[in-house]
Amino acid sequence: MNMKNFLSSLVITTSLLTGFIFEGCASSGKIPTEPEYERISLQDLIQNYELDYLKSSGYEVSAMIQKDFGNKFYLYDNNTASTFKNFSADDFLSSCPDFYERIEENREYDVYFATVKNNAVLYLLNSPNDPRLYELKLIKIDGLRTIEEIKAEKQAKEEEARKKWLEKEKAYEEANRYDAKDFYFLTENFKPAAYAEKDLFDAVSIADKMPWKNPDEIDWFGVSTKLYFSDVICTGQNGKYIEFRTDDNAIHKIMKISGRSGLKGSEKVRVYYRISKEPLLEWNVKAIKKRQ
Repeated sequence: MNMKNFLSSLVITTSLLTGFIFEGCASSGKIPTEPEYERISLQDLIQNYELDYLKSSGYEVSAMIQKDFGNKFYLYDNNTASTFKNFSADDFLSSCPDFYERIEENREYDVYFATVKNNAVLYLLNSPNDPRLYELKLIKIDGLRTIEEIKAEKQAKEEEARKKWLEKEKAYEEANRYDAKDFYFLTENFKPAAYAEKDLFDAVSIADKMPWKNPDEIDWFGVSTKLYFSDVICTGQNGKYIEFRTDDNAIHKIMKISGRSGLKGSEKVRVYYRISKEPLLEWNVKAIKKRQ
């Protein structure tokens, strides 16, 4: 190419570029009127955004919001996760400065965007790394509650949780209240509410199948345990061992006991016991209650 042709091409290119830049800057980021919002799924919005195919003047999506670094944010729902790195709340924060403080986890919002033409200078500088003609500008969010409303609800939930916890504690205390005179034998810190009712025959069957250190049924010491109570008949105590049988005499079971029960034999009782396997199987009596 000779010098004359080169200079002619340069003049034409410069003229076109200048016109494009001025036109782009003049329209960049401006929203002359309230856009008409097209209702669209978050998945479709993400796809259109990534394909730079934003043909509507505005979009409305239902999504959850999560803060990102700086003034950026994520939109997500139960089916789609997005990392909208070009989504900025800069302009929106000027009218809603407490925006990020009002975002609630797992709460769905209606989010409105306007489609704006990208700044031509930025378009040329970024191209071809980010050749994007259009951007989405956050306009409004329906469903944002005030900080006062959020705090009030949080306080009410905490008060309700505290009330339920107190009721549960009271019920637990009531369930563990007993008269020591009703017992032949008691161990220290005995809590009857911790024991589940179980026929002695069934308890023996369960104990025979107990795995060692079952992760779903271990105590603080990492030992597999079962806490049961059964209505039985005592057949007698011999030192640190005491024997019980079912009322129908279907099964007998010898258990360890840490003190005198005073039982002579043939008394109807309710026995509270702990079955443990570490790795040998052990039956330990925790309490023996009188029964008619």
